[in-house]
Amino acid sequence: MTSDPPVHDRLQLLLLGGADYRAAAEQLGLPHGLAYLVVTGHAADGSHADNLVSTQDLVNPPAHNPTTNDVVRGWIRQRARSDQQMQSVDRGER
Repeated sequence: MTSDPPVHDRLQLLLLGGADYRAAAEQLGLPHGLAYLVVTGHAADGSHADNLVSTQDLVNPPAHNPTTNDVVRGWIRQRARSDQQMQSVDRGER
């Protein structure tokens, strides 16, 4: 029975092969920040003073804040259609 090499070794091989932490982690099914921690021994949250490059994105990916939402737009349209005052404005009444 053979066992797989330790995760650390597999990550090292992927990194030496040209993968970045994100790609190596995804290939092994690991969270990105955990892959960084396993290889370096440091948290990827930037709390270690020796980090020469920002690694925040490995643990805190940029937030996605959509400016529109089709469900909300549909709800607003329905509410406007059923509102008496909005209907009178649409017909040009005052």
